[in-house]
Amino acid sequence: MALTTAQKISLFEIIDTPYTGNVDEMYGKFGLSALTYEVSNDGKVQLKVLARLAELKSEEETVLTAYIDKWQAIGTQIWTMDAGSIGSTSGFNISPDTELGRIRSRVKNLIPVRHYWENVEKSAQEAGAGGFSQITIR
Repeated sequence: MALTTAQKISLFEIIDTPYTGNVDEMYGKFGLSALTYEVSNDGKVQLKVLARLAELKSEEETVLTAYIDKWQAIGTQIWTMDAGSIGSTSGFNISPDTELGRIRSRVKNLIPVRHYWENVEKSAQEAGAGGFSQITIR
C-alpha cells in the first residue's frame, strides 16, 4: 500500500520540508515577483524522503498513515478549549497545536528528515556550494 499524493503532501507538511525541490521567495510591491531557489538533484531532501517511504515495512507504513490521517483530520483548526479549574482540581485542555506537535515528533522518528538536511548541507559544503542556486526571476 503506497501513500496517496495527498498523504505525501501532508507528510512533507508534517516534516517542514517543501514538497517540491523549489522554494520561492516572493518580493515586490504586491508580492507578484519571486526568486526561485532549487536544490541540485543529488542533494534533494525530497528524494531522500521518498526513498525512505519506499523502504518502509508494512507495519511502519500503517503507523505513518495513521499519523498522517490524524494530521489531516485536525487540519487547520485554530481553536483551543480550556475548562479551567476549581480549587486544586483542573479541567481539561484541548489544543490542536499540541496534538500536531506530538504527531510531528512521532513522524520524524519514522522519517529522519533532520538527518537528511544535515547530510545535504554537509555535502554542499564539501562541494564548495551553498546548496541552493538562484535559477529564476519571475
